[in-house]
Amino acid sequence: MINSKEKIVNILIEKGNKLFKQPYKYIEFSKNKESNKLLNNL
Repeated sequence: MINSKEKIVNILIEKGNKLFKQPYKYIEFSKNKESNKLLNNL
């Protein structure tokens, strides 16, 4: 039987994997072009 902590970990891993598998999408974090370039390159 899986305890609640393991369930939470499994859910977070699944959600993280879904995010990593998504295609790249440029996000505008601020009005500063250089800041956006840096933040989108992390």
